[in-house]
Amino acid sequence: MSADRAALDEALELGEEEGGSVEFKERLSREVHLASGRMESLAAQLRHRVLSGEGEATYVVGVTDDGGIAGISTDAFSESLDVLSLLAEEAGAHIEDVDTWGVGEEGAETGLVGVATVREGAMLETDDEHIVV
Repeated sequence: MSADRAALDEALELGEEEGGSVEFKERLSREVHLASGRMESLAAQLRHRVLSGEGEATYVVGVTDDGGIAGISTDAFSESLDVLSLLAEEAGAHIEDVDTWGVGEEGAETGLVGVATVREGAMLETDDEHIVV
């Protein structure tokens, strides 16, 4: 887990804005967020966030829509990132980096919160001069 919470604090300070590149999600589940019609809508939202951020979006997982730190279980966090990865792929993007922090009472971690950087393009891209293996 990341010790420096600067990325989280910055994302929370920026907040979710219409036309902005930051999106808050308390959690994402396969059952709800990959359901017919919902996946396409969320993929379009992700694409919009990436385009608004000139090729990069920030997804903050484990926070409420108003930016309150909720924290979610390790299993829910893992599922949320799996779903986010599928949404990113559907939108022609990928998760490049994830920073996570434990939240809760001092000495008793009750959940996770994380900041995922989503970038435009497939995870493995090639160009005329370089081949990624």
